[in-house]
Amino acid sequence: MSDLKAAYGVVARVIDVPSSGVSYLRIEIPVEHHAEATQAFYGKRVLVTLADLEIPYGIVTTYETQPIQPVHPAQADKPKMRPLCHSAVMLCNGEGFQGYVAGLLMRESVDAAAAADYLRQVCGIGSRRELDEDAEASRLFRRLMERYRAWMERQERAA
Repeated sequence: MSDLKAAYGVVARVIDVPSSGVSYLRIEIPVEHHAEATQAFYGKRVLVTLADLEIPYGIVTTYETQPIQPVHPAQADKPKMRPLCHSAVMLCNGEGFQGYVAGLLMRESVDAAAAADYLRQVCGIGSRRELDEDAEASRLFRRLMERYRAWMERQERAA
């Protein structure tokens, strides 16, 4: 179980989806805390609150903040992953999705690379970057996400 209690970062994008009655917030946190944040927050109901913080990024493992340094300027020039690609990368690194894929493939476990291979095969792509460029791949990815979320809900009800 993760020691992560909270994460703070920058709201990078807000997407409204009227057909489903939801809005998505994309919050950027330091990449070195991705695994902890995915385990702590992904697929779970969480409270989102606002706070005006002086420190640009950080995590909370106790109720005292532990600031980290902002991104180095040389890294700021690197091209950022587009939204669906980023979501797919985070998804494949998450233990929950890896467990879902392992069950589908009838294996005891899979790693992030095997989960990514499965995702690329299901979406008919060679690279997760194509999710943001190909409408059919995007549709297939969203459908995969719906099936995964349904599986997660069944797992939670069974627990």
